[in-house]
Amino acid sequence: MLLVTVSLLATACAGTTLTSVWKDDAYHKTPHKIVVLSMLWNPKNRPRLEDEFVRQLKARGLDAVPGHQIVPEEKPPDKEVMAARLKEAGADTLLLTRLVDKTASLRYSQDPAASRLPEYYGTWPAYYGGGYPMAQEAEYAVAEVNLYDVETEKLIWAAVTQTKLQTDRHALMESYVADVLEALQKQRVLP
Repeated sequence: MLLVTVSLLATACAGTTLTSVWKDDAYHKTPHKIVVLSMLWNPKNRPRLEDEFVRQLKARGLDAVPGHQIVPEEKPPDKEVMAARLKEAGADTLLLTRLVDKTASLRYSQDPAASRLPEYYGTWPAYYGGGYPMAQEAEYAVAEVNLYDVETEKLIWAAVTQTKLQTDRHALMESYVADVLEALQKQRVLP
């Protein structure tokens, strides 16, 4: 439990926060070849995210294959076909990431220049029709990341992540992947 807490605190300062983490403590193998498969709302982003995971896994000395090379379809095939493709690829683990939700969050400014409330904040009727000059809205992507043992089909590690969206999608993916892989290494799931 302490390891999970340390991991959460370490990633809280980064672009992605792991809001929930689970690890199978009985799993003691070392992944050697990982297939990365992502299920995103926009299929055009799928190869970019999978390729970024593969790039960073290889930079850490691990062998990895992007899912779009073995599963070119937008929707994954049935279980038997998928299992055969994972076996053909020589994979021992499957890293599956899926976008679950997009949320918005309001934050109030702590800027001293904005500390004096506008007059329409004084009463609810004035506020109701007056807008929200002190509030800043931020959008977040909520995703789940699961790592499976291909041979047993069992879940090894799971996390729910929350990532603040930004306009530079490449930087966003790069940061997201780095934060997820760092958490996997800190919990000794990946070497």
